[in-house]
Amino acid sequence: MKNAKCTNCGANIEVDEKSDAGICPYCKSAYITEKAVSLYSNTTTNNAGVINNYYTQPSPQVQKVIQLRAEPRPKINVGLAILGFIFYIFPGVLYIAYVRKKQDEWDSKYSI
Repeated sequence: MKNAKCTNCGANIEVDEKSDAGICPYCKSAYITEKAVSLYSNTTTNNAGVINNYYTQPSPQVQKVIQLRAEPRPKINVGLAILGFIFYIFPGVLYIAYVRKKQDEWDSKYSI
């Protein structure tokens, strides 16, 4: 096993030197082992500890992850959920109960 970098997403991976190609466990894209190993060896670290390689921009998958991490995680607004229940679901349940009561009264009055 040898250290390498995915040629698509840039993730650090371990590759089998005996195989010619493989699949990245992170982005599921195919890579050529020789290119992945050379990409890892061309990687350098600058003074700030940021990894640089010969890519000028991150891959689309990495850009999407960066964008998703920049946005806050959506939260459930409990107040709106309760209001939705009170104004939409609860009246429907009450209406159904009212109609069933009227049906039972009609059945008891007019059934043979």
